[in-house]
Amino acid sequence: MNQHKSGSNKFSYTSKRLPVRLVWQLQSTNPSEVIKVEKQIKGWSKRKKKALIDENCEDLIEFSKNYKEYGNRIKNNESSTSSD
Repeated sequence: MNQHKSGSNKFSYTSKRLPVRLVWQLQSTNPSEVIKVEKQIKGWSKRKKKALIDENCEDLIEFSKNYKEYGNRIKNNESSTSSD
């Protein structure tokens, strides 16, 4: 975290996005596992990441469903309730 905050590597992703703050962490003694999880999370939607940060298991499960099979029910539900 200190390396990210320092901006010492001017070519890093976070150096142009300072300040950074830690919102979720995974503790592990296996660097390969951490890299695997980091890559997986990077592929998630913004709302799925927010559900993880907020520890909202229900939304995390809902946002994990296959959209080809289930469609975007959350977005459809939000737009139908906003017009009521």
